[in-house]
Amino acid sequence: MAWYEITEAEIAPRQPLDYDLFNKIRSNLNIGIAALNAPRVIPNGSFEHTTGALPHLWTITTYATSAGGAASISTVSAHGAYSLKLTKSVANGRVEAYTDDYIAVASTSITIHGILWATGATNTAITGGVSIRTFSRDQTVLSTVHYNHSSYTNAPATYSMACTMSSDTRFVKVGCLMATDSTVLGSLHFDGLYIMDT
Repeated sequence: MAWYEITEAEIAPRQPLDYDLFNKIRSNLNIGIAALNAPRVIPNGSFEHTTGALPHLWTITTYATSAGGAASISTVSAHGAYSLKLTKSVANGRVEAYTDDYIAVASTSITIHGILWATGATNTAITGGVSIRTFSRDQTVLSTVHYNHSSYTNAPATYSMACTMSSDTRFVKVGCLMATDSTVLGSLHFDGLYIMDT
């Protein structure tokens, strides 16, 4: 399978169609399909690029009546030099980080892979995880789905979060979150995130 350049002369008006042209088109389409099925890059999904103490290309939102949520880059990592660290310090604290970029998807079923682990005295009961925000072709929000886990270990572990989306989904944004549904305090680390079509 090779990528072929198709010249203007080959597709000129009244130019007869032939086997060679169709073979080039077929080969190019096969390469494109294979590329779509390859791991999809989440911009700065390993959190190596920073703006100050925060990850570049991610937007951080904190929800709390007091300073109960915080995000920072941690030198404790599992993939590269840094990880994203989300901390909940009050019972109603919640913090989210979403990618700035829209990520194109070619399937209604994707799986997000990543490395997650917890730190803090009560780390095994921390609730949080990955979130998917889906968008239509014109980038209108369709839905937001949270994939929460609990009982994280205090050592890096690989997680896979499967997501089925509506048929009109064309883009997603990926989020990392600490949830508000428990009084458990502590930190959750995220690292090495990427997407696969399933």
